[in-house]
Amino acid sequence: MNKIKKIVSIFICAVMIFGCLPLASFAKDANVTYSGNSGKLIFKPGSNHSPTDLFANFKNVMPGASLTQKITVKNKAKNNVKVKIYLRSLGSTDEKYNDFLNQLTLTVTEDTDTPLFDAAVDQTGGLTEWVCLGTLYSGGELDLNVTLNVPTTLDNQYQNQIGKIKWQFVIDELPIKKPTWKCPVNEKHSYHIEEIDGISTFVCDDCDSREPMKCDECGGNMRRAAVVITGGKTYHVYPDGNRHYVTKDGKTHFYVNEKNIIDYYTVGDKKIDIKNVSEYKFYDFYECVDNEHHHTDPRPPQTGDPTHIYLWLLLFIIFIAVAMIIATRKRKIGKDGGEERAKC
Repeated sequence: MNKIKKIVSIFICAVMIFGCLPLASFAKDANVTYSGNSGKLIFKPGSNHSPTDLFANFKNVMPGASLTQKITVKNKAKNNVKVKIYLRSLGSTDEKYNDFLNQLTLTVTEDTDTPLFDAAVDQTGGLTEWVCLGTLYSGGELDLNVTLNVPTTLDNQYQNQIGKIKWQFVIDELPIKKPTWKCPVNEKHSYHIEEIDGISTFVCDDCDSREPMKCDECGGNMRRAAVVITGGKTYHVYPDGNRHYVTKDGKTHFYVNEKNIIDYYTVGDKKIDIKNVSEYKFYDFYECVDNEHHHTDPRPPQTGDPTHIYLWLLLFIIFIAVAMIIATRKRKIGKDGGEERAKC
């Protein structure tokens, strides 16, 4: 089993300036992008303090400030590469920063209200050990929301102070594979997969044999699931009835047609036609019931209705044919016109 593990240490700088007017600034998002190029990670925006600085919004702040920074982790690898993203904190990079950083608090959350980290900046808190942020398929992304709180009591002795902490990301690239099964009666029998009582089950087409799909990592039962990427968001959904998928919180519903392509989705009372979305991807896969971080690899992603591609291809062929006919007629008319002028 081939895996790529890439551990990247990044220095994150928090810069505090006191005794002056706050500088005008605009909130900036940060990105950690996996390109699939030998495990390479790209960090933006960076700063003059560190090329991998992700906290552009934590600069030139005043006592009593509460600042936020959004960090988006993206998987831009091609060919349906699946990766697991891990993060841990090593705390302050130097003891000389500790007295300053210990007075600030940092909170890091992902999708839920339960923080991954909620402690003084120089501590490691809930990120002391490696924490799996999630599994990302090609084109997938996840958001980390970071909040820095500065007490009003912070003394002016820290004016122009720079504090540095160290985080590490791990990218674990997993191989592509599909669930397979052999009928115990005859391994040459064909089979399909059904959802029976919420469990993905291999069912033989030629006899009565059936067996629940098992997780390769822990041996637990598997269930059908999907990841939908649309509108700049990633949704983890499960089937709920015929051609209907829903998120765990029940707030977002996706409805697919007979071709297993999304027609529309609803967020609360709002209905969104997928035709009005510039791009979406629909990954259908299987997930471990006991551990949602254990996945099979997705089927090829659906990006819009493929019949649109055929329509554009047909129009392109018609355009080429018409262009060739017009060009041929022009050459013929030009030739005939030249002969008439010769006669005159």
